[in-house]
Amino acid sequence: MKSTMKLFIDSLRLLILFMGFTVLFFYGLKWLDQHYESYNKYDKPSDGAVKVLGPTASQPATDESHSSGLRLRLFQFFQDGE
Repeated sequence: MKSTMKLFIDSLRLLILFMGFTVLFFYGLKWLDQHYESYNKYDKPSDGAVKVLGPTASQPATDESHSSGLRLRLFQFFQDGE
């Protein structure tokens, strides 16, 4: 009987500890959310922006050059690990 009661009290203590840390974590996340809510993520860049253009081909695209271009891009994809 004593060991069962001790097990129950230890389990209850663990449950209360878990609930306390869960509540603390929840309110910590709420505090972070309120802190960063007023943070402006979309400021304009301070220096001049660079216009991005698509890839330019110096020669007309053929099926052979197109497939080798895809092959090069695939190898670059695997090399960069992205």
